[in-house]
Amino acid sequence: MLVELEIAFRFAHALPPRADAYTREEVFAAIGGVAVALEVVDSRFAQWPNLDPLAQLADSQNNGALIVSGMEPYDVVAPGFDFIAPVLELTLDGVPIMPEACGNPAGDPRELLLWLVNHCSRMGLTVEPFWTITTGSYTGAYRLEGPGMLHGSIDRIGELELVLA
Repeated sequence: MLVELEIAFRFAHALPPRADAYTREEVFAAIGGVAVALEVVDSRFAQWPNLDPLAQLADSQNNGALIVSGMEPYDVVAPGFDFIAPVLELTLDGVPIMPEACGNPAGDPRELLLWLVNHCSRMGLTVEPFWTITTGSYTGAYRLEGPGMLHGSIDRIGELELVLA
């Protein structure tokens, strides 16, 4: 089993389809909440990760579970928050399991929200405020070899724990 530490977002209101693209400022202003998320990575392919790159990309739309902490108000967290290099922790039974270098592959994960909102708009879909949207791992995927207590935290956003038996 693989696990990843991420930030989850929710919008404060619906973003319906429209003719003009949403701007970065509009999308960021519509973010209502942020939370810590722990993704349990799973694959639909038995031969993963030995797959064609496009099959791996499509498979990334899948996960085994997503554990999300309580949402914190975005307008409280965002001022001064470093979305590129937040202070975070991921431990297994109290032992750090993060790589030396952490970071979201997209840089600031909010930029992916801009892409998502405009993609949905072009497809005639409304982005709903009850959706929980994750934007990729800060820690990369860590392989768990057995049971244990996972603890993840992101400074100013929150923390969560998951017991794996």
